[in-house]
Amino acid sequence: MLIVAFGSTLLVGALGSLCAKKLKIPGGALIGALFFTVIFNVATGKGYFHGGCLNALRFFTGIYLGTRIDKDTLSRLRTVWKAALIMLLGLFTMNAAVGSLMSSICDIDIGTAVMATAPGGMTELSLYASEIGADVATVATLQVIRVFTNIGFMPLIIKKLSERRKTYQRQRAADINDKKSDTEERKFPIAVTGAVILAGACAGVWILGKTGIPSSMMLGAMAGTLLVNLTFDEVHLSSEAGIILQTITGAYVGTTITRHQLLALLHMLPGVLLMIVSFLAGTVILGALIYRMTDIDFATALFSCAPGGISDMALIAIDMGADVAVIVAMHTIRLISLIVVIPYIIEFLQRFF
Repeated sequence: MLIVAFGSTLLVGALGSLCAKKLKIPGGALIGALFFTVIFNVATGKGYFHGGCLNALRFFTGIYLGTRIDKDTLSRLRTVWKAALIMLLGLFTMNAAVGSLMSSICDIDIGTAVMATAPGGMTELSLYASEIGADVATVATLQVIRVFTNIGFMPLIIKKLSERRKTYQRQRAADINDKKSDTEERKFPIAVTGAVILAGACAGVWILGKTGIPSSMMLGAMAGTLLVNLTFDEVHLSSEAGIILQTITGAYVGTTITRHQLLALLHMLPGVLLMIVSFLAGTVILGALIYRMTDIDFATALFSCAPGGISDMALIAIDMGADVAVIVAMHTIRLISLIVVIPYIIEFLQRFF
């Protein structure tokens, strides 16, 4: 039964989250849930995540992210556009180069190769791949691997590199989590505050949904919650809420990786390794450039350039004390720009392949 499979998936994810947190792995709740769920799904084929719950996950993740941003955080967004330009030029250049090499190494058409290595959202890219006649299965599989790699390895890389520069500050994460204590006096009853937050989040989803912006469910909920937070200063969510959301997100991503997908990748293994190494190295290089050329801290710069999902990177970034407002802004710019630019990249490369 689907309910049993769904419950089992969440239970396995929770176990992985607990183990990773005990081992003090950066972003452990999400990473642990992800790895345990992948093992469970590949071994049994019974990993399952309900589609309706996925929308709810995006919605409540948006609310949680909205509570982590305040006026001081927003004031730091003035440097985002310079950083975004560096990020976009670097990621699109990598996309064109790695896609071209993937096409030659793996003997797949250039459209499929570029879509498969594009630093965008899995859903949007898979849908667009079907429109241009690319191999949707290959695009979806490689996109899952890219996201899996980012979630699994980037937090460890960022922690190691940031510690060397003394910018990885556990205290900052603790300060953010504890900034608004549960004992702080509230202006309104919690039921009223909760109703206002939900109303604001729903309004944000409705407005952004009309614009066609990618990830409007999460971004709309975040924007609506942020507006309520800035207006009333009444939004108080503990760090435990973030751990729960990380765990569920990890369980969901884990169900997208199957035994069939892993077997299908064997004939493309050299290209897959090229993609993984290129994007990990490219993220570090771009993050270092942004760190040097702007006033964004090193960990935030790296998270901003990591081509993963907005919610995945933002949830882990909060856990590691990075600036979530900058990260969400950078990833949103990346996703919107990609939709506009990717057709031109493919059209240009098709002249040579």
